[in-house]
Amino acid sequence: MVAKAGLRSQVEFLLGDAREVIPSLSGPFDFVLLDLWKELYIRCFDLVYPKLGRGAYVAADNMIHPRRRAPMAKLTANMCASRRTSIRFF
Repeated sequence: MVAKAGLRSQVEFLLGDAREVIPSLSGPFDFVLLDLWKELYIRCFDLVYPKLGRGAYVAADNMIHPRRRAPMAKLTANMCASRRTSIRFF
């Protein structure tokens, strides 16, 4: 799909333990997709946050049951607010 869209030179898929991979990356990043086990979202967000470029987007997958995930979303929003970062939930 990436090649078909003509984005092969702009997209890189990384596989591995995110807690090990993220620290090895230099950034800055314009877009990050977090697709993790639920208990790793906050930890990995903390790792990727300092590497985000100005105006970057972070998409978090697996928000299937928003009511059950609301505490995590609220915690993440509070973390962003404390860092003077804007966050939007779609």
